[in-house]
Amino acid sequence: MPVSGLNFDRISVERTNEPAQQVNIKNNLFIKDVKEQELQIGEQKKTVLRFDFEFSIAYEPKVGSIVIGGHVIYLDENNKIKDVTNNWKKKKEVEPKLMEQVLNVALYRCTVKALDLAQELNLPAHMRMPRIKTSQDTKNYIG
Repeated sequence: MPVSGLNFDRISVERTNEPAQQVNIKNNLFIKDVKEQELQIGEQKKTVLRFDFEFSIAYEPKVGSIVIGGHVIYLDENNKIKDVTNNWKKKKEVEPKLMEQVLNVALYRCTVKALDLAQELNLPAHMRMPRIKTSQDTKNYIG
């Protein structure tokens, strides 16, 4: 069963100083909690998994930060939901394939949102952006 949605619950963006020559950027994404949630789907209530996460970017030395909190909703069979919830309560673990899927959805959405937020506050992009480089040899260009 697939991830059925992602919602942002909290967004915090701060620029504290002008970026210096060298800015170190550290990213982090982690799951804070996994729990069951009742969700109205059409005319019936369905039990789903809710993965609470936090995505953060720190611009050092003390240039700024971006923190995005949210949750991913995951649909599956009731027995699978119970197994995941019980395993989280006991060991704070989720099977790798499921965790990969949830983290990738959160990472994608947070990265896109963070790029926009960083641009609004004139913070450096937290990932390499594509660049066009002109070639010295333009006479052999076929386009």
